[in-house]
Amino acid sequence: MTELAAQTFLLVENDNRIRKALAALLREMGHTEILQARTGTEAWSLFKQFQPDLIVSSWDLPEMNGLVLLK
Repeated sequence: MTELAAQTFLLVENDNRIRKALAALLREMGHTEILQARTGTEAWSLFKQFQPDLIVSSWDLPEMNGLVLLK
């Protein structure tokens, strides 16, 4: 397992199809630690709880946009 494969990812996307497709792609690449959120608020809660290594976020999110989340 590569070092990157062991990292925790947080996917933030309000479209379930896109989020699930991205998660499936990451799993195919060997990543197993994948957190998923639908809103910026949900993502912030997961971030505080798990402190992921990498965040992939949509720009246009309900409750808190991606830019505010990543700041």
